[in-house]
Amino acid sequence: MHKYKLRLEPYNKVIRDSDETSMLWWLVINNTSNYLQELGLYILSIVPHSASCERVFLILRWFYGKRKL
Repeated sequence: MHKYKLRLEPYNKVIRDSDETSMLWWLVINNTSNYLQELGLYILSIVPHSASCERVFLILRWFYGKRKL
């Protein structure tokens, strides 16, 4: 963490938007303790979606909405 905060080797590499992505930058980092690399790759691999929220609203609408019996 200290090396990353101080931008020391290997964390001093520049990301160029034209030819690299954040994911590729983290894959290039080679360090003996790669916990920070694993965290970076994990965060970048999260796919944002709203399926669970919409499911909750659908269930609430079923409970409290107008239902034909």
